[in-house]
Amino acid sequence: MAADRAEIRRASKRVLKAVEGMHPVDAMAALETVVMNMVADLARDLDDANRGLDAVVGDLRIGLQMRFPGTMQ
Repeated sequence: MAADRAEIRRASKRVLKAVEGMHPVDAMAALETVVMNMVADLARDLDDANRGLDAVVGDLRIGLQMRFPGTMQ
């Protein structure tokens, strides 16, 4: 698990470097495309992809609540 976390940190740094200097809206659009393709590549069908997308959105919301405690419902 620690190796996975280290690899995730390295990948995160590479992604952030790739979008460095982009307008925030353009960076979000690029990341959205990456996430959509990853969800689609891992899914068996559209229903499976939608479940995966729901899981990703839920995890993003939890992460945002952790980054901005007390400001989200």
